[in-house]
Amino acid sequence: MVMNLICGKIPSSLNFGFEAVVDFSSNRLVGPLPQNLSVIFSLDLANNFLSGPIDMSFEYIWILFLSNNSLHGSIPTWICNLIYIEILDLSRNNLTGQVPSCFEDFRNLFVLDLSYNNLDGLIPNTFSYNLRWLKLSHNNLSGVLPSLIGVQSSLLALDLSRNRLSGYIPRWLGESTSDLVILNLRSNMFHGNIPLQLSLLSSLQILDLANNSQSGEVPTSFANFTSMAMTGKLNYSIFPEIYIGGAFKIMFQESITNHLSGKIPSSISSLTFLSKLNLSNNNLSGTIPSGNQLQTLLDPSIYAGNYDLCGPFLPKLCSAEVVPQPPNTFRGEDEDDGTEHWWFFWGFIAGFWLACGILIFSKTWRIAYFRFFDRLNERLDGFYLKMVAMCFNHFSNGDKTSSEENLKLAGDTSDQEYIPGEDFEGSIPSPQSFKLCCVEDQVLGLNSSCFLEGDFAQGFSRK
Repeated sequence: MVMNLICGKIPSSLNFGFEAVVDFSSNRLVGPLPQNLSVIFSLDLANNFLSGPIDMSFEYIWILFLSNNSLHGSIPTWICNLIYIEILDLSRNNLTGQVPSCFEDFRNLFVLDLSYNNLDGLIPNTFSYNLRWLKLSHNNLSGVLPSLIGVQSSLLALDLSRNRLSGYIPRWLGESTSDLVILNLRSNMFHGNIPLQLSLLSSLQILDLANNSQSGEVPTSFANFTSMAMTGKLNYSIFPEIYIGGAFKIMFQESITNHLSGKIPSSISSLTFLSKLNLSNNNLSGTIPSGNQLQTLLDPSIYAGNYDLCGPFLPKLCSAEVVPQPPNTFRGEDEDDGTEHWWFFWGFIAGFWLACGILIFSKTWRIAYFRFFDRLNERLDGFYLKMVAMCFNHFSNGDKTSSEENLKLAGDTSDQEYIPGEDFEGSIPSPQSFKLCCVEDQVLGLNSSCFLEGDFAQGFSRK
């Protein structure tokens, strides 16, 4: 009965069986929760206008959704009897009091959402070992992160944002919760450096540490967040400043109201999917990196509060000596005096005739040269013919239509074919006579491994 706009109270006469799945979510139900349900598999009363305390008393229930209502009071003690429950969602209500410490006894619990309430006190030391999703955000929880949460090695999402948690971000978050995909600690009172161990979270896709009192620099080891990357077959060793850039697919990045210092890594300009950036109210300095993606983020407010930061649209402009200029690797035609063209032309002529002269007048060099390509032929694999070289032979004109044009057509599907300098004579054979035996072979140097069928010797004879 989801989204039917059913209004009124839930009848007290309702009763369901052991395997019942009841969904009254997203309606206009009002009044207290039903009290006559003792055994049910799944109950979903989310997104209604239910009020009052949670005074239900289940003997067995596996899935319970009561989110987005107006329930108040503390989390009842009978919750601790639901040792078989798998999903418990009490979020977006007006619940008060502390988070019960009995959740460690819930052997099957893998989703616990108590966010958007008024819970206070400390976070319990332990939760269910099988817990996958823990969301306690938007409460008044205080203290430090309990170290025993690190035992929850199966955690996929941990959201403790918008509380009053303090202390250092613990190193065990990166050492013990290796499967984390989402880590949200924003809007707390954490201080100190960002621990390097967070970079061990190789599965992490969302990291939010905004609105804390973090200091120091962003660890360069954050490049290890490979699940945020679209790496393909990139070799990271060729990127000396991959820090938080490279090919990371980050849609949203905020470092607002921390105490990050130092320069903005130039590699951040290569975040090709970056759609929002907020680095305001930190202690960043230097020049804003240039890049195609950052040039689309022209709002000065995203850099506000960094008084030592300079850039083209900030109050502080960079001096000419500081602004890094990209290397000008191309010269305009009006700057070209023609000297480079002449040097290139004469260098090409000299190099060409030097190489060809050695091959023409030195039979030893010629044999060694073509034996090299024979050996290369045995190593290369999977290429396609693009060029046919038959220079320094004694071929006659032959039938251009049947030979050269056919070879040109064949060249669309192979790689390179060398038949140079071996004193052949006669006409160039039509590829149809041997059905293009090297279509998927390597580099043809006239070695017998390429001849699959047909008589390649037709039209050839050694002088």
